[in-house]
Amino acid sequence: MEKHCISCNKEVTNDFIKFKCPSCGKDMNRCIDCRETSTPYKCACGFEGP
Repeated sequence: MEKHCISCNKEVTNDFIKFKCPSCGKDMNRCIDCRETSTPYKCACGFEGP
């Protein structure tokens, strides 16, 4: 199963962070680049984060 960054939709392999949405608990992945630059993301539940 492919994993993609929630912010940029880039396929991630090794350099990514897996975390749960603070609102609904859904698992999300974020690449290191988007995390370091605080690129916004939006969960399917509507929660938005930096």
